[in-house]
Amino acid sequence: MPSIRNTWAVCAAAALAAATLAGCGSSDSGSGAGSGKDTTIRVEVGPSYWETPMRIAISKGWFKEAGFDVKAVEYGPESSIPLVLNGQADVGVTGLGTVITHAAKGVPIKAVAGQLVEGEQRDQQLASVVARKGSGIRSVSDLAGRKVASNELKGPSAAQVVRRTNEAGGKGDAITWVAVPFPGMVEAMKRGDVDAAVSVAPFTDQLLAAGGTYVSKVSRAGTPVPVYFAKKEFRQKQSAKADAFMKVLERAYAWANENRDEALAEFAKTANIPLKAAQAQPKMKWQAAFDEKAVTGNIDDMRAAGYLKGSIGYAELVAAPPSAG
Repeated sequence: MPSIRNTWAVCAAAALAAATLAGCGSSDSGSGAGSGKDTTIRVEVGPSYWETPMRIAISKGWFKEAGFDVKAVEYGPESSIPLVLNGQADVGVTGLGTVITHAAKGVPIKAVAGQLVEGEQRDQQLASVVARKGSGIRSVSDLAGRKVASNELKGPSAAQVVRRTNEAGGKGDAITWVAVPFPGMVEAMKRGDVDAAVSVAPFTDQLLAAGGTYVSKVSRAGTPVPVYFAKKEFRQKQSAKADAFMKVLERAYAWANENRDEALAEFAKTANIPLKAAQAQPKMKWQAAFDEKAVTGNIDDMRAAGYLKGSIGYAELVAAPPSAG
């Protein structure tokens, strides 16, 4: 997870600047009922909104009901992938783009489940393009030749903005990208350092409140934000763990989608933010299964923009679901 637009950075954004999860380093753990087998699932867990169902599943004891203990593992900007590769975590959390770029380079990881998914409507999208007041930018086609802030250079969001600019009749390769962390985008716009920004909730609202203008959504509908990933062989070599993880995750997602108000309240408590701030999260749904068209589209966008080194396809990127395992 080497770039600044990684899940931990976005988690910090969604949690309003780096709230910490109480006790996330050591939830229920053990080897389970003296079976002699490893029945502990080690999962990276943070304070983000999209990880709310996992925290709920742990607190409600759903892993124990499935016959497994669970250990919640802390992770940071640079540690998510190493923790999985060295065995400290069975399942990690990172952005789809991070899994794409690493897997394409031969790192032995696969995406195993999505978290939230981008929708079609503006209030169902995490990322947006916002223009500076007085910039004259009214459409993504106007971004060519302009300075655009992004939390990560050459990442999937930038690639998708390039695609949208091209589709609107502009020249996506003529955009000048400027690396700016999400919390610094308002000031960058006020100073005139950038003409527009690719932002995420809740920072998008801050840009709009500062006089910015909404220009466009960013992601393809169906894009997962972010994803759970594991070692490439996790599904085959630890099928019991993988099946239990997916079973509990899907139960937790069903609960969270049906009880969004309670999920938001849990997030507000975990992140130590006002409930009103938590309720400003986009109306996105949790979905474990991947949308093949959306994932393949993300790969294609990164390749077309020249951001992807190496070759990767959907089947190489995504672990087979339990039913196909």
